[in-house]
Amino acid sequence: MKSLPIARMSTMSIGLVVSGWLPDETLFSLVSRQHQLSGNMRTTETCRDAFGLARLGPEANMPSVPGSFMVATHGRYGSAGEILLQHTVLPYYLPLASAAIRADVWASLTSDKPQSFRYPLGQLTGRFGTHHPLKACVACMAEDQASFGVAYWHRLHQLPSVWMCPKHRSLLLECVRRQGGGVWEALCLPEPEHLRSLPATTGMNPSVWRSWVRVAENSASYIASAPQLALDRCRVCSVLAKQAVQLGAVDDTGKLDFHKCAQLLMQACEPSSSAPTMRGVQGERQAASMARRMLGSEFRSSVLDLMIAVSCIHGSWAAFLRDYQERNVSRDDCAESRARQQAIRIFF
Repeated sequence: MKSLPIARMSTMSIGLVVSGWLPDETLFSLVSRQHQLSGNMRTTETCRDAFGLARLGPEANMPSVPGSFMVATHGRYGSAGEILLQHTVLPYYLPLASAAIRADVWASLTSDKPQSFRYPLGQLTGRFGTHHPLKACVACMAEDQASFGVAYWHRLHQLPSVWMCPKHRSLLLECVRRQGGGVWEALCLPEPEHLRSLPATTGMNPSVWRSWVRVAENSASYIASAPQLALDRCRVCSVLAKQAVQLGAVDDTGKLDFHKCAQLLMQACEPSSSAPTMRGVQGERQAASMARRMLGSEFRSSVLDLMIAVSCIHGSWAAFLRDYQERNVSRDDCAESRARQQAIRIFF
């Protein structure tokens, strides 16, 4: 009997050997576990087994072929929608996306061709572009190894606004393993030799440390409710601005002062930090401009900035969401915000 080529044998094998998802596991992590267990020499073989495709997009946390994964695995690990909502960072970006963009995303879920959601969801237009490093918590790695026999990538740790583990209140480590042409070409699990701590965090200000923990905790609460959320940007701005006024971020006439708002927002940012998504803006003028984008008339910033604003102005996601839901839905929200903006003294 004529033997089959090795690559073909891999494709025609028994399929994925990973039995199921681990708690809060990402799709990239599950496929990386499959690669480790399969004995495949090349990641292209594992990707072909999992997706029916040898090469995928560059983002580990925003996979572009959920439909292909569902088809190739016969729905064994859930539907495309379930996989995206529970095992990728996609829900992080959905609440601030327009209804049209959300509809386009869901219409593409079952496609067996690579899709790119990054630009329409605002990831490319955010302050830090597509920076999505793989991150891990040393304490979680030890616990996972003891409980499941393997350390893996947690979705919560991959959120752009999370650089502290909410459970252990410890800094996350960043994966520095070389990824070649794309992260899917270097399927891997968190290993100490491939992780590094962020420079310049040894002497971090204790207040900044606490702020980072608060941002991470709020991000955890946010991502849990994100699939059901559709946030109106004008209403978000109005709720944040009202709370900022109550905190005293006003000038001598009682009008919202962007410079004082910027001081509130910078509580969570550390200029010397090497975590790009948490680095403080430089200078009062730039900080005030950032505050204006968040609190002027419409929330014209990213989800990352929303997490920072909520943490510094409301304290908790629960408090912000309560105020947001209690505010009467009105078409006058944007008009009210614009009127407030005209009355605000701008010092730049």
